[in-house]
Amino acid sequence: MRSIRILVLALASSCGGVWAAAIPGDLVIQASSSFDLDASTDAANGGVQSGSLNRIVGGVAGSMAMAGSWQAGGSFGPGSFLLTQTGDGVGASSSIGGTVVDATAGKLWGDYSFALTNNSATTTYSVLFRATVSSSASASGADAYSYANVSALENFNEFWFHNRQVDTLNPGNNTGLTGTALATFVVTLLPGASYSFDVEHSHVGGVFAQGAFSGSLDGFFSIDTVRSSGGPPNPVPVPGALALSLLGLGLLAQRRRV
Repeated sequence: MRSIRILVLALASSCGGVWAAAIPGDLVIQASSSFDLDASTDAANGGVQSGSLNRIVGGVAGSMAMAGSWQAGGSFGPGSFLLTQTGDGVGASSSIGGTVVDATAGKLWGDYSFALTNNSATTTYSVLFRATVSSSASASGADAYSYANVSALENFNEFWFHNRQVDTLNPGNNTGLTGTALATFVVTLLPGASYSFDVEHSHVGGVFAQGAFSGSLDGFFSIDTVRSSGGPPNPVPVPGALALSLLGLGLLAQRRRV
Protein backbone atom coordinates (compact mmCIF):
# COMPACT_ATOMS: atom_id res chain seq x y z
CA MET A 1 0.00 0.00 0.00
CA ARG A 2 1.17 3.54 -0.68
CA SER A 3 -0.23 7.05 -0.79
CA ILE A 4 0.62 10.23 -2.72
CA ARG A 5 0.06 13.83 -1.76
CA ILE A 6 0.68 16.58 -4.32
CA LEU A 7 1.78 20.00 -3.10
CA VAL A 8 2.19 22.77 -5.68
CA LEU A 9 4.76 25.34 -4.62
CA ALA A 10 4.36 28.95 -5.70
CA LEU A 11 7.76 29.94 -4.32
CA ALA A 12 10.83 28.02 -3.28
CA SER A 13 13.81 29.40 -1.39
CA SER A 14 16.77 28.02 0.51
CA CYS A 15 19.12 29.38 3.12
CA GLY A 16 22.56 28.24 4.16
CA GLY A 17 24.12 24.93 3.14
CA VAL A 18 22.24 21.95 1.78
CA TRP A 19 23.21 18.59 3.27
CA ALA A 20 22.54 15.30 1.49
CA ALA A 21 21.36 12.34 3.55
CA ALA A 22 21.93 8.69 2.66
CA ILE A 23 18.92 6.62 1.59
CA PRO A 24 18.31 3.84 4.17
CA GLY A 25 19.65 0.48 3.04
CA ASP A 26 16.26 -1.25 3.15
CA LEU A 27 14.65 1.41 0.94
CA VAL A 28 15.52 0.83 -2.72
CA ILE A 29 14.90 3.68 -5.19
CA GLN A 30 15.83 3.05 -8.81
CA ALA A 31 15.56 5.52 -11.67
CA SER A 32 15.99 5.38 -15.44
CA SER A 33 16.13 7.90 -18.25
CA SER A 34 15.99 7.34 -22.00
CA PHE A 35 14.96 8.77 -25.32
CA ASP A 36 11.86 7.12 -26.77
CA LEU A 37 12.89 5.79 -30.16
CA ASP A 38 9.35 4.73 -31.06
CA ALA A 39 7.63 8.04 -30.26
CA SER A 40 10.35 10.47 -31.40
CA THR A 41 10.87 11.72 -34.96
CA ASP A 42 13.65 13.75 -36.54
CA ALA A 43 13.44 17.45 -37.36
CA ALA A 44 12.76 18.19 -41.03
CA ASN A 45 12.93 20.95 -43.67
CA GLY A 46 15.38 23.10 -41.75
CA GLY A 47 13.93 22.60 -38.29
CA VAL A 48 16.27 21.76 -35.42
CA GLN A 49 16.03 19.80 -32.18
CA SER A 50 18.52 18.95 -29.45
CA GLY A 51 18.30 17.29 -26.09
CA SER A 52 20.09 15.63 -23.22
CA LEU A 53 19.34 13.19 -20.42
CA ASN A 54 20.42 14.45 -17.02
CA ARG A 55 20.96 12.71 -13.70
CA ILE A 56 22.46 13.05 -10.24
CA VAL A 57 23.49 9.76 -8.61
CA GLY A 58 25.37 9.66 -5.33
CA GLY A 59 25.62 13.43 -5.51
CA VAL A 60 27.49 13.29 -8.85
CA ALA A 61 25.90 14.94 -11.88
CA GLY A 62 25.98 13.38 -15.33
CA SER A 63 24.56 14.18 -18.76
CA MET A 64 24.19 12.48 -22.13
CA ALA A 65 23.47 14.59 -25.21
CA MET A 66 21.46 13.56 -28.25
CA ALA A 67 23.64 12.74 -31.24
CA GLY A 68 22.56 12.33 -34.85
CA SER A 69 19.12 11.02 -35.65
CA TRP A 70 16.70 9.39 -33.26
CA GLN A 71 17.94 6.03 -34.41
CA ALA A 72 20.95 6.68 -32.15
CA GLY A 73 18.86 7.12 -29.00
CA GLY A 74 20.48 6.95 -25.61
CA SER A 75 20.10 5.90 -22.01
CA PHE A 76 22.01 5.91 -18.75
CA GLY A 77 23.36 2.51 -17.93
CA PRO A 78 21.63 -0.85 -18.40
CA GLY A 79 18.03 0.09 -17.77
CA SER A 80 18.22 1.71 -14.35
CA PHE A 81 20.53 2.94 -11.63
CA LEU A 82 20.30 3.17 -7.87
CA LEU A 83 19.69 6.52 -6.16
CA THR A 84 21.68 6.57 -2.93
CA GLN A 85 21.10 9.96 -1.28
CA THR A 86 18.73 12.91 -1.12
CA GLY A 87 19.25 15.29 -4.03
CA ASP A 88 19.68 12.39 -6.45
CA GLY A 89 17.32 12.37 -9.40
CA VAL A 90 16.82 12.30 -13.12
CA GLY A 91 15.46 14.50 -15.90
CA ALA A 92 15.83 15.76 -19.44
CA SER A 93 16.47 18.98 -21.35
CA SER A 94 15.46 19.85 -24.89
CA SER A 95 15.31 22.74 -27.34
CA ILE A 96 13.66 23.21 -30.75
CA GLY A 97 13.53 25.86 -33.45
CA GLY A 98 12.97 26.74 -37.09
CA THR A 99 12.79 29.79 -39.35
CA VAL A 100 12.10 28.29 -42.80
CA VAL A 101 8.60 27.70 -44.18
CA ASP A 102 7.52 24.09 -43.52
CA ALA A 103 10.31 23.53 -41.01
CA THR A 104 9.36 21.22 -38.15
CA ALA A 105 11.18 20.07 -35.04
CA GLY A 106 9.76 16.60 -35.41
CA LYS A 107 8.82 15.14 -32.04
CA LEU A 108 11.34 14.96 -29.23
CA TRP A 109 10.21 12.50 -26.55
CA GLY A 110 11.99 11.44 -23.42
CA ASP A 111 10.97 9.05 -20.65
CA TYR A 112 12.21 8.79 -17.09
CA SER A 113 10.87 6.62 -14.32
CA PHE A 114 11.22 5.79 -10.63
CA ALA A 115 10.66 2.47 -8.83
CA LEU A 116 10.59 2.29 -5.02
CA THR A 117 10.67 -0.80 -2.82
CA ASN A 118 10.50 -0.89 0.97
CA ASN A 119 12.32 -4.04 2.05
CA SER A 120 11.84 -3.36 5.74
CA ALA A 121 9.49 -5.61 7.70
CA THR A 122 8.67 -2.96 10.29
CA THR A 123 9.51 0.56 9.04
CA THR A 124 7.24 2.84 7.02
CA TYR A 125 9.03 5.32 4.72
CA SER A 126 7.71 8.61 3.35
CA VAL A 127 9.71 9.89 0.38
CA LEU A 128 9.28 13.53 -0.65
CA PHE A 129 9.97 14.07 -4.36
CA ARG A 130 10.61 17.48 -5.87
CA ALA A 131 9.73 18.34 -9.48
CA THR A 132 11.38 21.36 -11.09
CA VAL A 133 10.40 22.29 -14.64
CA SER A 134 11.17 25.41 -16.66
CA SER A 135 10.13 26.14 -20.23
CA SER A 136 9.93 28.78 -22.92
CA ALA A 137 8.04 28.93 -26.20
CA SER A 138 7.69 31.44 -29.02
CA ALA A 139 6.07 31.47 -32.45
CA SER A 140 5.58 34.16 -35.07
CA GLY A 141 3.85 34.44 -38.42
CA ALA A 142 0.44 33.25 -39.57
CA ASP A 143 0.94 29.55 -38.82
CA ALA A 144 3.61 28.50 -36.32
CA TYR A 145 3.54 26.69 -33.00
CA SER A 146 5.75 25.52 -30.14
CA TYR A 147 4.52 23.00 -27.53
CA ALA A 148 6.34 21.67 -24.47
CA ASN A 149 4.99 19.30 -21.83
CA VAL A 150 6.17 17.30 -18.81
CA SER A 151 3.67 14.83 -17.32
CA ALA A 152 4.00 12.60 -14.25
CA LEU A 153 1.92 9.43 -14.44
CA GLU A 154 0.89 6.56 -12.20
CA ASN A 155 -0.28 3.54 -14.21
CA PHE A 156 -0.80 5.81 -17.23
CA ASN A 157 -2.94 8.23 -15.19
CA GLU A 158 -1.56 11.75 -15.07
CA PHE A 159 -1.30 13.20 -11.56
CA TRP A 160 0.81 16.31 -12.34
CA PHE A 161 1.88 18.21 -15.45
CA HIS A 162 3.57 21.35 -16.75
CA ASN A 163 2.60 22.69 -20.17
CA ARG A 164 3.93 25.52 -22.35
CA GLN A 165 2.12 26.34 -25.59
CA VAL A 166 2.20 29.10 -28.21
CA ASP A 167 0.20 28.69 -31.44
CA THR A 168 -0.33 31.58 -33.82
CA LEU A 169 -3.05 29.82 -35.85
CA ASN A 170 -5.03 28.58 -32.82
CA PRO A 171 -4.14 30.93 -29.97
CA GLY A 172 -7.02 30.02 -27.67
CA ASN A 173 -4.92 27.72 -25.47
CA ASN A 174 -1.71 29.73 -25.40
CA THR A 175 -0.04 29.68 -21.99
CA GLY A 176 2.55 32.46 -22.23
CA LEU A 177 6.14 32.61 -23.31
CA THR A 178 8.09 31.43 -20.25
CA GLY A 179 7.46 29.83 -16.91
CA THR A 180 8.75 27.65 -14.09
CA ALA A 181 6.81 25.04 -12.13
CA LEU A 182 7.87 23.69 -8.74
CA ALA A 183 5.97 20.89 -7.02
CA THR A 184 6.48 18.27 -4.35
CA PHE A 185 4.67 15.02 -3.75
CA VAL A 186 4.98 12.38 -1.06
CA VAL A 187 5.10 8.62 -1.63
CA THR A 188 4.43 6.65 1.57
CA LEU A 189 5.48 3.01 1.57
CA LEU A 190 4.34 0.60 4.26
CA PRO A 191 6.67 -2.30 5.18
CA GLY A 192 7.13 -4.60 2.19
CA ALA A 193 5.37 -2.23 -0.24
CA SER A 194 6.53 -1.01 -3.65
CA TYR A 195 5.51 1.81 -6.00
CA SER A 196 6.53 3.24 -9.36
CA PHE A 197 5.75 6.27 -11.50
CA ASP A 198 6.81 7.58 -14.90
CA VAL A 199 7.51 11.00 -16.38
CA GLU A 200 6.98 11.89 -20.03
CA HIS A 201 8.93 14.76 -21.58
CA SER A 202 7.64 15.90 -25.00
CA HIS A 203 8.56 18.79 -27.28
CA VAL A 204 7.21 19.68 -30.75
CA GLY A 205 7.07 22.70 -33.04
CA GLY A 206 6.74 23.87 -36.61
CA VAL A 207 6.23 26.82 -38.96
CA PHE A 208 4.07 26.63 -42.11
CA ALA A 209 4.08 30.23 -43.31
CA GLN A 210 6.61 33.02 -43.16
CA GLY A 211 7.65 33.13 -39.51
CA ALA A 212 9.57 31.19 -36.88
CA PHE A 213 9.27 29.02 -33.77
CA SER A 214 11.52 28.12 -30.86
CA GLY A 215 11.32 26.56 -27.43
CA SER A 216 13.20 25.08 -24.50
CA LEU A 217 12.17 22.57 -21.84
CA ASP A 218 14.06 21.45 -18.73
CA GLY A 219 12.62 18.94 -16.26
CA PHE A 220 14.16 17.27 -13.22
CA PHE A 221 12.63 15.04 -10.52
CA SER A 222 14.69 14.44 -7.39
CA ILE A 223 14.48 13.00 -3.88
CA ASP A 224 14.06 15.84 -1.40
CA THR A 225 13.75 14.06 1.96
CA VAL A 226 13.12 10.59 3.37
CA ARG A 227 11.32 10.11 6.68
CA SER A 228 10.69 6.91 8.58
CA SER A 229 8.30 5.75 11.27
CA GLY A 230 7.87 2.53 13.18
CA GLY A 231 10.80 0.14 13.07
CA PRO A 232 11.91 -2.77 15.22
CA PRO A 233 11.40 -2.49 18.97
CA ASN A 234 14.52 -1.28 20.76
CA PRO A 235 15.98 -3.08 23.80
CA VAL A 236 15.26 -1.23 27.03
CA PRO A 237 18.59 -0.42 28.67
CA VAL A 238 18.76 1.22 32.06
CA PRO A 239 18.79 4.96 31.31
CA GLY A 240 21.96 6.73 32.27
CA ALA A 241 20.22 9.10 34.69
CA LEU A 242 18.51 6.18 36.40
CA ALA A 243 21.79 4.29 36.70
CA LEU A 244 23.44 7.31 38.24
CA SER A 245 20.57 7.79 40.67
CA LEU A 246 20.79 4.13 41.71
CA LEU A 247 24.53 4.51 42.17
CA GLY A 248 23.92 7.62 44.29
CA LEU A 249 21.44 5.74 46.46
CA GLY A 250 23.96 2.96 46.94
CA LEU A 251 26.65 5.39 48.05
CA LEU A 252 24.17 7.08 50.38
CA ALA A 253 23.29 3.74 51.95
CA GLN A 254 26.97 2.97 52.47
CA ARG A 255 27.51 6.35 54.15
CA ARG A 256 24.57 5.71 56.51
CA ARG A 257 26.02 2.36 57.53
CA VAL A 258 29.37 3.92 58.48
